[in-house]
Amino acid sequence: MGSVKSYHPVKLIAAVTVQAEEQWPELQAALERLFAPLDMAMDWYDFHHTDYYTAEMGGP
Repeated sequence: MGSVKSYHPVKLIAAVTVQAEEQWPELQAALERLFAPLDMAMDWYDFHHTDYYTAEMGGP
């Protein structure tokens, strides 16, 4: 039978895809409510390498 053990703290790392940057503040607030304030965020990146997400998220 298993036993309860303590755990080492971990850092959540997430890659987030949104259709428009305007969607980010609401999503960021939701993530921070669920987890913790952001420590770091990278610059926005125009993901144009595939049209895989176009049906669900729309075009550029």
